[in-house]
Amino acid sequence: TDVFEAGSSTKIFTALLTDILVQQKKLRYTDKINDYIPETYINPRCADITIADLINHQSGMPRRPDWFGKQEKEVQNPYAHYNTEHLLSFYRDFIPEKKAFTYAHTNYALLEVIIEEATGSNLGDLMDSWIFKPLGMAQSFIDFPERKKNLVTIGYDRAGKETQPWEFESFKASEGLKISLQDMLVFLKAIMSVYPAYVLDYDFNQWQSEADYEESTNIFKGWQILDLKNYRIYSHSGKTSGHTSFVAMVPDTRTAVVIFANSSIGTEDLGIQILRMINYNWKRKAYKS
Repeated sequence: TDVFEAGSSTKIFTALLTDILVQQKKLRYTDKINDYIPETYINPRCADITIADLINHQSGMPRRPDWFGKQEKEVQNPYAHYNTEHLLSFYRDFIPEKKAFTYAHTNYALLEVIIEEATGSNLGDLMDSWIFKPLGMAQSFIDFPERKKNLVTIGYDRAGKETQPWEFESFKASEGLKISLQDMLVFLKAIMSVYPAYVLDYDFNQWQSEADYEESTNIFKGWQILDLKNYRIYSHSGKTSGHTSFVAMVPDTRTAVVIFANSSIGTEDLGIQILRMINYNWKRKAYKS
């Protein structure tokens, strides 16, 4: 039940929240993002970019905004001083080259602005209302009130020094989640039962976004999807200054692995090996509902 920083694994929660808002008809995947950007920051050069492009990392945005480092006053807390105005100013001046896959935290930072504009609520409250509370995830939160600071387990950097939890002026939808392993398992069970249409029932060929870093990997609604020996593996990983996360599942066999560490060293390889083992070296039969 210890609480860890999820880092980039936050994106799978933001993608689910977006899907819920689409079902509630508050958003559409085909909506142009300029429709939700404050008027003074609208960028006509980005007129063709849609919400689906942000979710699937097809907007052409950079990993982090240009000149991000100008606001990085604390090396171990990179987002503490980069606010929404900085983000929108970057967006207003951004000159896109072409729509193409680039894994970018910026996509989900902009998605946060869009979600809050469309609903009139902040991201943390929306996550509470639509995901955390309905699923009984009592040790998960986005916003970082003072009363919860001591709940996050101490993290350590590569030198073995203690780190402080990340704080966010923006980019919460990209990397701002704090969560326990127990809650993450609850979430994965829900994905494979309560919300099956979110990742399981879809036109894969229409939605997939080809990732240029791995031929057999695709992106779909926040997940990195790997097709391996007739198995479709959904995964994501994350990293902060002192924590790492790895999440993976095989919906066909109803198996999943979650590994959190209070270390900046990743756990992806270990996670995939455990997933392979509990699927009997990829010989486990598909689950029959």
